[in-house]
Amino acid sequence: MNTLRVDVWFDVICPWCLIGKRSLGAALKVLHALRPDVAVDISWHSYPLMPDTPSCGVPYVGFYLSRLGSSGAVSRRQAQVREAASAAGVEIAFERIQVFPNTLAAHALVAQAQREGGAANAEATIEALFDAYFMQGQDIGSTTVLNAVAERCGIVGEAQASALRPHAGAAHGVPFFRFNGAVSVEGAQRPAMLVGAMEHALDQQPSMTGAAW
Repeated sequence: MNTLRVDVWFDVICPWCLIGKRSLGAALKVLHALRPDVAVDISWHSYPLMPDTPSCGVPYVGFYLSRLGSSGAVSRRQAQVREAASAAGVEIAFERIQVFPNTLAAHALVAQAQREGGAANAEATIEALFDAYFMQGQDIGSTTVLNAVAERCGIVGEAQASALRPHAGAAHGVPFFRFNGAVSVEGAQRPAMLVGAMEHALDQQPSMTGAAW
């Protein structure tokens, strides 16, 4: 049986990472139909975009007004994200989000989930964090919220944020996908593009590892 190694760099405050995760899931279903002999091994890599955000977070609206310059620009960006999210089957509730959080503790929780239950548990924790933030509008930098996510995902150990190494790996932004260490895709691309990249990676010769697609 062939194996497809999938490395994904992400941040849980990035809506494009949520959209990209949905696209990846759809692409993997297509790949399974096309190549049922391929086993998939996924690794999730933390990439905190704003690691210097205060631990208590900052006001969400104020952060984006400062970043984008005007309420009109914020509305346009959110409309763009909502359109892409809707196409991926995701409904994001921007109006519920009050806090732009520091995500180091959230990423530490994902790492603890990985240690306790492997990639599947890490993915379930990422999904729970996305749901808490983008659908429920919860502050995923809050200890109370993170403890609830940990309980929901069956995480029993203590997460160590101090052990996290931000921006580890080859990604330069998120979401970022690498297939078999050879073929990379940046951004929240549609499933068809990810399927093409996966097939290209599976067809690569070992000597071509590291080639761009």
